[in-house]
Amino acid sequence: MFILYLIAGSCGALNSVLWGIYGDLLKEPFALWKVLRSLGFGLGYSILLYIVDPGLPLLVVALSVLALERITTEIYKAFLRQEAQEKYLIPSDLNLRIPLVLRRGIGLILLFCIWSMVLFWDPQIQPTVLVMVFGIVSALGGMAKDAPYEGIEPVKFFRTPVLTVVSALGIQALFSDLASKFFLLAIGGAERVLSESYKKYIRGRVPGKFKSPEIHNTDWQEKRKVVTPLYLMNLLAFIVLAVLR
Repeated sequence: MFILYLIAGSCGALNSVLWGIYGDLLKEPFALWKVLRSLGFGLGYSILLYIVDPGLPLLVVALSVLALERITTEIYKAFLRQEAQEKYLIPSDLNLRIPLVLRRGIGLILLFCIWSMVLFWDPQIQPTVLVMVFGIVSALGGMAKDAPYEGIEPVKFFRTPVLTVVSALGIQALFSDLASKFFLLAIGGAERVLSESYKKYIRGRVPGKFKSPEIHNTDWQEKRKVVTPLYLMNLLAFIVLAVLR
């Protein structure tokens, strides 16, 4: 079962890797270490989930790892990493102007809180309440990050709550007896899959975090088509994991 957790978690992390490669390489060169970073986070969280509950449905493991990998990566970029932000319209460091030591301290505290939540948090909260709170908080968080640079976009704001509801209905239909924290993590991962699939593969534009929509790597615009079947295979793997349970 431990090996299946590693496989499921890798599937979740790989989903993030594939949509990142598909969009970001239009503007920046390939960085193997970023791929290994996401996969490393995925394997680490797979092990953590197995320690917490070795009997989780495999699809829940994959979606939970995806959600945790995304949260960890965003904390890393905002608080722990030190990188020039000139190429970004929306700075990944949240434009924080505080001493680096303090910023990294905040990042480590946030990571500790995430790990503690996975290990020890056991809330008894109604799924409906979780969905409402998660959808609203995610939408407000995204607006707080993006609005100072892009303005308020109503469609973008409401997309997250709508996709959260769709994700929650699907997870609830498949796994009606999930603990609250795993239900929350699973809908977070599912929302990311739906949202990023739309933004990266259906719209196919340069990610909005970059300053200019101009494509730098024009050769990648054609070559990236090879990523699409890999991504579809990854989505198919999610279906297989749902069947295996």
